[in-house]
Formats: sequence, C-alpha cells, structure tokens
Amino acid sequence: MSNTTTAARTSFGLTIGRALGHSAAYAAHGAIRAGQMTGQFGKDVAAGAGAAYAEKSEQLRIQREAMLAAIEAADAADVIEVAPVAVKRQAKASAAIKPQPKARTRVAA
Repeated sequence: MSNTTTAARTSFGLTIGRALGHSAAYAAHGAIRAGQMTGQFGKDVAAGAGAAYAEKSEQLRIQREAMLAAIEAADAADVIEVAPVAVKRQAKASAAIKPQPKARTRVAA
C-alpha cells in the first residue's frame, strides 16, 4: 500500500470522525439548552433520556457479550451448524425435453 492511499483513508476517516463529533456536540448542547429553557419538563425529559440510555446500553452490552461468547464457542468447537434443506425431485430430462422436428434444407442445383 502506498503512503498516498493510507493518507487518503486517514483523511477520509478523520473527516467522518469530525462530522460525528460535531453532530454529537450539537445534539448535547441542544438538549442542555432545551432543558434550561423548558424548566421542569426539560428536566423530566433529560432524566427520562438518561434512564432510557442506561437501560438500552446495558441491553446492548449483554447482547454483544452473548454474541461474542457464541462466536468464541463456535470457534472452540470448530463446528458449523447447517439446517437441513428440502430438495424437490425433478422429472427425468428425457421426459422434460421433447425432440424437435428436423429442419428441411434445399440444395441449389
């Protein structure tokens, strides 16, 4: 890999990261400002958002750990489970394909 390719990827990654960071900052400061301007309602919204974040974050952590454990167990067992597949029988090729009549050709005299 050349240095220009690596630099281009780093630059693109940096650009995406900065965009995500800016979006997060706007969202956080917007939520803070909304909470300050709406009084008790804003505080309730902030409290609800915090509680929902904590709950969902914990659920996602548990799912992620279970998925990693399943992957590690499959790697340790080195077994891949495959579901059986139903296969329909096909008719014999000779019965399915009808012979075509031969074409007649004229020979010029």
